[in-house]
Amino acid sequence: MCRLLIFILLAAAVLPGCASAPGREIVVRLDDALMASASRPTIMVDVIGLSDAERRRWDAASISEYWRPGATLRGAMGERVVSVRFAAERAEPLRIAPDDRAWAAWRRAGAKWLYVVANLPGGLPDRPGADDPRRLAVLMHASEWADDAPYVIEIRRDGVVFLIPSPSEPAAMRAE
Repeated sequence: MCRLLIFILLAAAVLPGCASAPGREIVVRLDDALMASASRPTIMVDVIGLSDAERRRWDAASISEYWRPGATLRGAMGERVVSVRFAAERAEPLRIAPDDRAWAAWRRAGAKWLYVVANLPGGLPDRPGADDPRRLAVLMHASEWADDAPYVIEIRRDGVVFLIPSPSEPAAMRAE
């Protein structure tokens, strides 16, 4: 009984620290071609934290419907959505710091996936999951690269791309 009580107390002391660990920096940026474009289109991008069950539902959802005014799926996410609007007057990257309140909201919701949805120009047809280039799902806690490596998401005319950092690059170089 005493050992069980000690185990429970230790778990209670250690587990909250694991759950509140800071996230990684997230950088959402336009690719070079869009940055250099004389007529840069307006592109809305949402970054959302999703659980496994939510991701399955979102993979089946219509991205065209998601971007319609008053769409329930988009409106239901509340503080779990970080949005950016790229346009002629705004091209600088969106940066979500590791201690941003979005990370806390994602942890509270049990999010395991960083889900990025972009309203790309050109009227692309809806497709499920990764077949739709307007959506991207990235595992939040991948261990393939250094702890200081940011998640870099690049928005291109033809899709949303996750740039996997090279382990040898300094973190400051990867986010630029």
